[in-house]
Amino acid sequence: MSITRTVTGAPSLLAGSANAGAFVRWWFAHRIGARDTADVLAEIAELGPEPSGLTVLPYLAGRQTPRPDRRVDVRLLDEDGREVDAKARAIPLLARAMLEGTALHARWMLDEQSRIAGPPAGPLRILGGPGGGNRPWMDIKAQVYPMNARLTTASEPVASGAALLAASRAGRLPGEAPVLAGVTLSREPGDPYRKMYERFVAAAAGSPDGEGE
Repeated sequence: MSITRTVTGAPSLLAGSANAGAFVRWWFAHRIGARDTADVLAEIAELGPEPSGLTVLPYLAGRQTPRPDRRVDVRLLDEDGREVDAKARAIPLLARAMLEGTALHARWMLDEQSRIAGPPAGPLRILGGPGGGNRPWMDIKAQVYPMNARLTTASEPVASGAALLAASRAGRLPGEAPVLAGVTLSREPGDPYRKMYERFVAAAAGSPDGEGE
């Protein structure tokens, strides 16, 4: 994580998982056989909002944050933390678990940031970008986070936001810079992924009892 400042001068805590999109692309390229990606995504959407119960650690080339570790790799675990034979599970369920793994890792980063800098003010804004078209993934993110989320629908949200800020700074926009358009993602009440999240962090941190290292 890095300490930085926003364009308005406010302090900011920055963290990222640069390999999330690459991991999703890798999974669909290597773990669904001859199936079409669009067909698998459609079948994921038909599974409903219930958690898969499987834990996927989404680390193709180690982990950068919140606990850096070059040695960790992709793992698939059941509810008891045991390795799962992927061949014995349906492809749509495994793909859902994969998308859950990326979202659970993002929640872990958010929790660590909140512990340091305080909880974010809702709703949580998800920058969709190219991944925003993967609606099952965005819907899973909405369920995994313990707060309401809003998906920014701009195809290039970072560039679009930077352009709006530049226009505002140059005096080309009246008042405050507008907020990029987005849609509110629906979510189930409560925190349906709490137990899965605790198992995920325990497995990722290497502590099967869930107490951390």
